[in-house]
Amino acid sequence: MSKQFALVTGASSGIGFYLAKELAQRGYDLAICSAGDRLDTAAQELQSMGVGVVPIQADLATRDGVRKFWDEVSALGRDIDIGCLNAGVGVGGLFSETDLDAELNSVELNCVGFVQLAKYVVKHMLPRNEGRILFTASIAGEMVAPRQAVYAATKGL
Repeated sequence: MSKQFALVTGASSGIGFYLAKELAQRGYDLAICSAGDRLDTAAQELQSMGVGVVPIQADLATRDGVRKFWDEVSALGRDIDIGCLNAGVGVGGLFSETDLDAELNSVELNCVGFVQLAKYVVKHMLPRNEGRILFTASIAGEMVAPRQAVYAATKGL
């Protein structure tokens, strides 16, 4: 019997890396995703735990990036037992002074890409009537965050 399989986005650092590490400790093979340059380092550390790890570099703030990630995961031919949708980014500072393009990127990643990937994962799991999804949100979505206005708005999902 093959190992169970999980995907984790935002897995090169922070919460995503620790989610992937926890799953590896439980014996799950992994597909991990990040747009950053720390992905290979994270994959090597996770592989050292005795599980299979497929690192996929993709920008989940773009629809093409989400599709690329999903196509590569699908090509593995594995049933997804757990999907950890964790990737997210924030822009700090006074709203009147922060960069609009950076904030729109945050909206694309934290909302649009999140929904797009969730749709793919749910449609994959439904025919088997099996699987679990963890959506990483943030307490910032439940509180006043004057220097994290856009982030707070996007993480209340």
